Amino acid sequence: MADCACSGIRSCLLCESKKDVKNSLEFDSNHEMKLKTLIFCVQCQKLYSETVFQEDFLQNTVQSCSKHDCFEDIVSGITVIEDFITKNEEEFMLAEIEKFPWQVSQSGRQKQDFGPKVNFKKKKLRSGNFTGLPKFSQFIVERLHKAVAQLQSFHPVELCNLDYSPERGASIDPHIDDTWLWGEHLVTVNLLSDTILTLSDSKHFYEIRIPMPRLSLVILKGNARNTWMHGIKREDIKSRRIAITLRELSEEFLSGEAYTQIGRPLLELAASFNGLPTST
Repeated sequence: MADCACSGIRSCLLCESKKDVKNSLEFDSNHEMKLKTLIFCVQCQKLYSETVFQEDFLQNTVQSCSKHDCFEDIVSGITVIEDFITKNEEEFMLAEIEKFPWQVSQSGRQKQDFGPKVNFKKKKLRSGNFTGLPKFSQFIVERLHKAVAQLQSFHPVELCNLDYSPERGASIDPHIDDTWLWGEHLVTVNLLSDTILTLSDSKHFYEIRIPMPRLSLVILKGNARNTWMHGIKREDIKSRRIAITLRELSEEFLSGEAYTQIGRPLLELAASFNGLPTST
């Protein structure tokens, strides 16, 4: 098993076996007592409040569909589409993904990046060695345009594969994706196993638990994307899981000089679907 890439407060089971650290996604008991958990129902796309045992989470959200409370003013912009891909398509994509090397990442994850070279601190962007999105993702993008009304004009310029393993203690800290570069929609296809996406926000006394069934598509936009932090808790990774996340450019790069010099060339590269991983 490769060494981890954890730094700062991030940790995984590999580095925790060598030093006395606590995973940053594990809330302490005092913090947990302050939070009220809301569950997102994949059937009616609404929130409800209910105590649910972890191991029965996905099943109980369906069974409780008629018992929802109204929390629509808490968060908006969550969409979960079950069975967006088939098991045969999953098998095809996994075979293609495994042809590329994995790079170690933070908090026990492994990654494959297909996208431009970015310095978020300096707000600098260039194509680097980006050669386009991978060939296996072309049918996903075409299906997004045809089958999902809100994504008809979604044109991704980055694809990131993240590999989560319980043996590595993989997780991802609560965060908000950059808004200078990335656009309104965050789109993820979930492979290999069910998991849960958790939204949290320091302005609220809630956390939102969103089921991510195997083969599903999950979309965050609006305040679910821009106000609430999203993360994956270590305890919600029960078996290996691969997330395919696609990102679009922000409005800043879709008009004027920024579009001509940066946006359009990146969009044309991405749409070639001839890409190799850019992570090194």
